[in-house]
Amino acid sequence: MKTSIQDILVPVKFDAEHLSVVKQAAELAKEHKARLHLLHINDTSFAFGTTLLPWLTLARSFYAVTREKTALLNTWKRWLEQHYELQVTTTVEWGIWKKQVMDYAKEHDTDLIVLKEQTITKRWFRFWQTPLEEILENSPCQVITLFSEKDKMTEWKQVVIPVTDFVPELRIQTIINVAKACHLKIHLVTMTSGENDKRSNGFYFLTEALKRLKHSGNIQVECKYLQMQSNPAFGYLSYANSIGADVLMTNQRIPVSDGNGLRKKTLGFFAEYQHNHQPLPTAMI
Repeated sequence: MKTSIQDILVPVKFDAEHLSVVKQAAELAKEHKARLHLLHINDTSFAFGTTLLPWLTLARSFYAVTREKTALLNTWKRWLEQHYELQVTTTVEWGIWKKQVMDYAKEHDTDLIVLKEQTITKRWFRFWQTPLEEILENSPCQVITLFSEKDKMTEWKQVVIPVTDFVPELRIQTIINVAKACHLKIHLVTMTSGENDKRSNGFYFLTEALKRLKHSGNIQVECKYLQMQSNPAFGYLSYANSIGADVLMTNQRIPVSDGNGLRKKTLGFFAEYQHNHQPLPTAMI
């Protein structure tokens, strides 16, 4: 079992926003001496409009697009290797975005997925999930969702961390070190069935985490109790978006039931550092 971050996956599009995401992911990879995987996913939907064309023409279209995107990824790869001294791999895939991201993470034993926040739109049914929300809920590894377009993690100011289970001491200490080094404000959030429902497990775990963080002193921590809902990922993303957070950090998914038909997601803290990790980290994971 891995005890450190070794492989970081970044699904990318070729625009300025995703270049910012790649830069922040590269800092994470450099901090952990990890491999950085750039994955570009082409949508196959355009092919439905070409069904009347000869198969050879369609095949050439796929080949041309794949070659073009691969060349662009390799340009980013060379730049990252030069400026961040990283080991970078590039892959171009075709298919459904969320499925390809999940499949790649599982096949390559990815430790961390870095994603760009997608615009939260109004919807009639909140239980309907966006591709990002589905990945947050079902990811086989930790996920970092970036809201800001800052180029450096040292520019982060606010981090949202869902709490639904006990936080190990090593993770607490990591949060303390990073919060002090980067002057971050930590938002601890959990979901309860009521504003002050002290019977909620989430309420208990959040309270305990707050006590342990406050004990260290000089850390800004704010707690928020969100109303329990059928789509927790939407609630966490909405809260992070509403306060102008730079990043939402969730742990690997562990979906369970509370016995009353309500779904709870144990979206935890950062992936744990190795006990002998030195020096103290400047990147939050």
